[in-house]
Amino acid sequence: MADTPKFLTTAEAAKFLKVSEASIRRWSNQGKLKCYRIGGRAERRFLESDILIGIEKFGEKEEPNHISFFFRSEKDQLDTVIPILVDYLKNGHRVLYIRDSTEEGKLYLSLEEQGINVKKSLEKGSLKLFDSSEVYLKDGHFDMDRVFTFWEDALQESLRMGYSKIFCSGEMTWYLTQLPGVEKMMEYEDKLNLITDKYPQATVVCQYDLNRLSGSIIIEAVLSHPLVLLGNRSYQGFYGSAG
Repeated sequence: MADTPKFLTTAEAAKFLKVSEASIRRWSNQGKLKCYRIGGRAERRFLESDILIGIEKFGEKEEPNHISFFFRSEKDQLDTVIPILVDYLKNGHRVLYIRDSTEEGKLYLSLEEQGINVKKSLEKGSLKLFDSSEVYLKDGHFDMDRVFTFWEDALQESLRMGYSKIFCSGEMTWYLTQLPGVEKMMEYEDKLNLITDKYPQATVVCQYDLNRLSGSIIIEAVLSHPLVLLGNRSYQGFYGSAG
């Protein structure tokens, strides 16, 4: 008598492969891992035999690449962010950074102090710094589709230039301007996961100032990101935690 096929839930498949549930969903959406939809809610189920066949492909742990970073002071912010930028740039990767509250000169000086030739990086294109008014609030309002187009174009350009890893980060205090459209920031954050799923080469870190943004915004940020960074510790976010 043939063995009954063993199906795993998303959580069980993630535990089996020692990866996040977000990675399981991403691989399923990309067609890399076959899934079956069952029940009225069409929940994902995975055959253990399918996972065993492709275990070499999925054996390495893959971290979520859409992260919310929470900080309480500019020092805490820069102490965390600058070493990441330096690491990417020194290893030949690309950095796309959208500033809002942090002064441009302070960012450049912090990078220079860590051995980065900012002028050379800017000329080469490995470092691109934008103001929130150029991206999030262009023409004096927030247009979610326009920002998605910006990310698509910037990431496609990065890949054409030969970059295999891209670090993207945006300071989210532009929400406080109360300009038209900013109320859609959290809808934007939720849908941004579709972009990060499409471009696993990119890591996107959205920066939230705990002292300036409201508690409701902070909670929604946790809900819309698969990974949360607070201080020097990381926690699983709640995006994609159901089904």
